[in-house]
Amino acid sequence: MSLHRVIIIDDEYLARCAIEDKLIETGLFEITGSFDSVSQAHKFLRTQNRLLDFIFCDIEMPDVTGLEAATLLKSYCFYFVCCTGHQKYTSDAWKHLVDAFLVKPIADDLLLALVDKYRRMMRNAGKPKLDYLMMDQLPENNQQEMGKRVRSFIKIMIDDVRYLQKSGNYLYAYGQNEKGLLVKIARTASTVKDFKEKYWFLENLICINQSEIVNMDYVKHYENEKLTVGNEILVVYNLGRKDIDAFFAKHDPNY
Repeated sequence: MSLHRVIIIDDEYLARCAIEDKLIETGLFEITGSFDSVSQAHKFLRTQNRLLDFIFCDIEMPDVTGLEAATLLKSYCFYFVCCTGHQKYTSDAWKHLVDAFLVKPIADDLLLALVDKYRRMMRNAGKPKLDYLMMDQLPENNQQEMGKRVRSFIKIMIDDVRYLQKSGNYLYAYGQNEKGLLVKIARTASTVKDFKEKYWFLENLICINQSEIVNMDYVKHYENEKLTVGNEILVVYNLGRKDIDAFFAKHDPNY
């Protein structure tokens, strides 16, 4: 049985070590990283090309709370677990993107029960379900803070994305405005390949060439290796033809 890939986020070194030891003792986890801040963890996660199984994150952090961290980091894992030594936080945790809650020190039986619940969920789901992406908000003109670009992360619903296009160091998401025109709505520092490897289970997002990914739910026309999405016509290369044919064969009985 393969080990569950996990990272640990806690600003206290001894607390991180205690959680790490507890996970290793079970023989069920592979510790992919251990971080003392959410910002460090997020920087690491952006370099990964596949989703983690678990993120264990402390609730009281110096940069953001664990609950705020869940909003930022949940899209990088299948199961986000908040850990704390304070029982009072349990009621608030469930109102956010938290999948489970553990009080420190973590009890063996509760940890094993959590793993069992996760495995049953994955067996029943077949594929993970995700209806949003965490991306960078587009910067305003000349927006800077102390000489550095100001960054803000926002949740982009997949239904709002028509296609993604690589430009420079970023992959830009395009949505549709009130006039029906496609406009940039967010971006992420990623290649097309890394994005698709990370979100392999989103079958409606298909890579049609080396620089573009299309949300097939919004394709209006496909003919002669060209897709029409909104007011844009996108060219399909060999890379995407097979996946497009498979998508239409599955979802369009008249194809």
